[in-house]
Amino acid sequence: VTVTGFESHAGTTPMSVRRDGWRTSRPALQQLVADIEAICMERTALRGTRATQSASNTTGAYSAIVCTCTRVRQATVAAGYPYLEMCSGAGHDAVHLSYVAPSAMVFVPCKAGLSHNEAEDADPVHLA
Repeated sequence: VTVTGFESHAGTTPMSVRRDGWRTSRPALQQLVADIEAICMERTALRGTRATQSASNTTGAYSAIVCTCTRVRQATVAAGYPYLEMCSGAGHDAVHLSYVAPSAMVFVPCKAGLSHNEAEDADPVHLA
């Protein structure tokens, strides 16, 4: 099964306008996992064995990010640039770097909010 959507960055494109293949597939995949889990539980109960399910990839929030974002905001205001604060699920290298040094991400405004996509288009004035 191939689900084709339109790539767009999760952090900068509102969910209401995304056509995300993963988001479209998620309900079917959740049902598939539930079906597999039910079969495993049924079979293990019949054979006197046990099956368990666990999450293997979880990451907690890093509290120092608030301080870092405050510093980015202060520098932006001091330089006289307009800004928009965004809550983003994007992390990239900033997540890994945050374990050893304060880090934050600065997003560049892109046409129609598209980034990480071949249609991404940023005004050169925002890239200086």
